[in-house]
Amino acid sequence: MPLKAILFCSLLLVIFLAVFHPASATNRIIMPKELEAILRQNLLKETVAKEGVNFNDASGYDRAIADGNQEFLQTLKAQTLTNNIYHLVADMGLYRLRGDFKAAANCLQPIENNTPQNIINPQLIEIEEFQAGNYLLNGDIAEWRRRLQTVKTKYYPPIQQLPGLEKFSLKYIERVTLKADSRLIEPPSVTGIKGIQSLPLFYSSVAPQTAQKQTFFTPHLKVKVNNITQLFELDTGTYIGILPLHWVHNPHVQVIGTLNTSQDILGNRIETIFGIVDEIEIGNAVLKNIPFSFSNETEPSLGIYVLRQLGRVQISYDQLRFGEGLNYPCQQNIRLATAPDGSTAHLKIQIQLNNQPMMAIFDSGSGDYQNDDLLLQQPVLVIPKEGQLKKAVVNTTAGSHSMRIYQDINNLKIENIELGSVKVIHTQMSKNQAILMVNILKKTSLYLDFIEGKSCLIKRD
Repeated sequence: MPLKAILFCSLLLVIFLAVFHPASATNRIIMPKELEAILRQNLLKETVAKEGVNFNDASGYDRAIADGNQEFLQTLKAQTLTNNIYHLVADMGLYRLRGDFKAAANCLQPIENNTPQNIINPQLIEIEEFQAGNYLLNGDIAEWRRRLQTVKTKYYPPIQQLPGLEKFSLKYIERVTLKADSRLIEPPSVTGIKGIQSLPLFYSSVAPQTAQKQTFFTPHLKVKVNNITQLFELDTGTYIGILPLHWVHNPHVQVIGTLNTSQDILGNRIETIFGIVDEIEIGNAVLKNIPFSFSNETEPSLGIYVLRQLGRVQISYDQLRFGEGLNYPCQQNIRLATAPDGSTAHLKIQIQLNNQPMMAIFDSGSGDYQNDDLLLQQPVLVIPKEGQLKKAVVNTTAGSHSMRIYQDINNLKIENIELGSVKVIHTQMSKNQAILMVNILKKTSLYLDFIEGKSCLIKRD
């Protein structure tokens, strides 16, 4: 029997038991024999036995969440079949896309509350992964930690007692190593975002050790972390911000554990230490108990998570405006493409390049080379050429030289805004996507309303 059919049949079994036996009276494990056989076969693979099982959804739902595919989720929601579990999770996905992770978590409560505890079902395991991810994305680290532990306690012992499944584990659980006690982790909070504030963005600074001027190609913002003021890169290409590794020894930092689920914008996997910073200040805004990753990055950065805490933000090339008083009439929904486990989130924008529609990641942290507007990772993104691709040696922010393959294209359109000629950089990467880079902010400003879940680009005069 095909895996998709097995998943569907086991789902029907779950729905039947949830309706007619809401409180399971037995501790006997209920798992389809076909699924048990598939798990046993997969665990013979060394990588699966070591890293854990990853349940891939055959409906395309996972891919829609990861790609920020709003249209797919809206179509799924319209399929109002009786007891259609994906109707509920479609709502969850749409809330996720808009950055309302608390509402996303609430969508899954009916499924969690009415499911027998002794059912081993891939969809339910996957839903619990999404639910844990909702709490991670929302910054509720205590609940995220509790749910990871609950899933491990719930599934590992009963499945591991079956012959051939002694090494069973879940990949998204095994990627996380937790240290801190969740009872000691306070939820995040923010004050000082009433009205409107404007802060300058910097593209150069003077290094205090050498008194030499440093030049950046990406925007930087002055942030006070536990009463220490320094420049942070404003990076919409990441979700959780990054602090240099030495910060883990700061008394105002609580280390939670290690994550190897993180990915950079190019799809490279990174293992990072994960923790909570007591307090950061951005202008008059005070943010408490904010999650950060700690790595060997040379400079700190702020990601989309912190921007969410500010309510409404407008990012121009030279300034950041934020506060609940901002009010621009955007019609587009925010599109945050997220990993099921909540480890990554990227902001997606609809663009047209030479009249060819595509989704692009908006990444203000991608700008290591001057005058770049758009990065295309080949080979899937095939753009009609207007001429020969050009080659040029350019300087990087690190002071090195690099050969870039680029193309001048006369027609870039973003959300009905004609931006005219742009410089498009072509690279050969395994992860195929388009990335809007910081220079776009010279022609537009990015408005994000996390209160209403709306976003748009505003053309600069």
